[in-house]
Amino acid sequence: MDAWVNFASASPDKSVRRLRGGSLAGTASSTLGPHDGNKIRAGSLFSSSSVAVVMHEQNGGKFRLTIHFRRESNDRPVVFKSDGERFLQPVTVKFNQDETYTVQISVDTPLSIESLVLHEEKISLEEIENKDTGTIVYHGKWKPQAFERTRPNHREQLKILIGFKHHGTLLTTLQAKFYSHDEVTHSSWGETLNAVILESQFSSYNTVNILRQHVI
Repeated sequence: MDAWVNFASASPDKSVRRLRGGSLAGTASSTLGPHDGNKIRAGSLFSSSSVAVVMHEQNGGKFRLTIHFRRESNDRPVVFKSDGERFLQPVTVKFNQDETYTVQISVDTPLSIESLVLHEEKISLEEIENKDTGTIVYHGKWKPQAFERTRPNHREQLKILIGFKHHGTLLTTLQAKFYSHDEVTHSSWGETLNAVILESQFSSYNTVNILRQHVI
């Protein structure tokens, strides 16, 4: 399982740079459902980058993208609950309104992430690079503002849009429930969400398939 990076104590062999705003490469559209294999359409997926072409040939275009969410107020991961077949997705991740969350994204291949959008809110990212291993982790902060408090027996679909530099965009949703800022007892009850895993694949020059989306 991917380890959480302590950005406050990053060692000298890690370099940090701010990813500034810019438009997402390509466009994306999808009909998302509760099952795996959601197809994400993207523009300019491979462009002229030889790195992506080599990765595509050697790995069959497959890569793993990992997303972590942590509450900034207590530096603890968010929680989720199992919902079975009651809603579109089998698990629901819990968030509080007006709480700031740390978002961390990592990719197991040499792909550069240019931008992150959480339900139409663009997130500024910092890039942490370990010069010895070449591992890159992206770090940002998000405060839920687009959702009202979720009504009982309802769920929200949090859109996640990730833009790769020169390689298009990836779109998925995460089922969520939003609580008021003071409802910490209910929002903290559940299983620890260590990570959201997206097993993905570039299936052609304009399509990304999410082969499997799951939480650990």
